[in-house]
Amino acid sequence: MAKQFDLYDLTTARRDEALQDAAKLGLEDRVTFGTSDAFETQPEEVYNLVYWHAALHHMFDVPAAVA
Repeated sequence: MAKQFDLYDLTTARRDEALQDAAKLGLEDRVTFGTSDAFETQPEEVYNLVYWHAALHHMFDVPAAVA
């Protein structure tokens, strides 16, 4: 079971939807949400899983995005 979820989106509307969904599932204490470009900062964490849905076509530099 995942202990923590770090979520990113560029819009606050999607953030609000995700936080509501997390609350419905009882996961709100395990969710952090960034509303910026996830590539702007280097994460300090090492992730076991990265789920990336319907976003690759939005990347300006696809090879760098998947590297």
